[in-house]
Amino acid sequence: MKPQTLQSALVFGVLSSTLFLDPLGLVQAQPSQGELFASNVTFVPPNGDRPKDSQGGASRDDGKCPQDAKNTDPYLTAVVPADVQRLTVQSQPSIFVYIPQTTAKKAFFSLKDDKNGQHYQTFLPIDKKGGIVKVNLPANAPSLVVGNDYQWSFVMLCGDKLLPDDPAVTGTIRRVNPGANVTGQWQDWQQNPSLETANLLGKAGLWYDMLTVLMALKLEQPNNVQLSSIWSSVLKASNLDSIATQPVIARK
Repeated sequence: MKPQTLQSALVFGVLSSTLFLDPLGLVQAQPSQGELFASNVTFVPPNGDRPKDSQGGASRDDGKCPQDAKNTDPYLTAVVPADVQRLTVQSQPSIFVYIPQTTAKKAFFSLKDDKNGQHYQTFLPIDKKGGIVKVNLPANAPSLVVGNDYQWSFVMLCGDKLLPDDPAVTGTIRRVNPGANVTGQWQDWQQNPSLETANLLGKAGLWYDMLTVLMALKLEQPNNVQLSSIWSSVLKASNLDSIATQPVIARK
């Protein structure tokens, strides 16, 4: 999908006699029966150079462990759009990966700088039921440097040891300074997530930060149909159709 196609607004409206979402994403009574309530979250790709990996998702034909070959779930997938820079304003941001249902018990996560130097790495437990997960860089991890590019890798360990042919996906991330319209609103994302903030971050081209807010809302309200539709629309518009309706999972 070409970058410009991502710039269109992703709008979802529902007709309901009883419910609507307020600006904080909370379900409340609808003031007037039959009124159309519309919410939208838009991702506007940032201007500038393209990342080294040009494809979104970066799924591969070997994106499952051999013992999981009969599983019909999509392959291991990096939750990133194609052909655009993936930005954050956070010093320790969150990365998003879709993991298929698997017998693998753990994964290896690595983050390298633009000189291929190791920035951070760790082993993570895997939820066997599969879904989209958030990988958090801990507070004690080195902060990302503003303006620098990093490449992350996520590898599923099909056996007891990390092997070269284990299923893997990669993605890029660059930290930037928050613009004037973002400053003062991004510091309490996880404490007070809202569709308004997600839309603000999306329009600023902050892919990882927009998803951080949307996933927080999804985990708070797993049965909210409108949130599910907005989440799916954002992923589909970013050429991630194969995982757009997959569940989100809170890692333990």
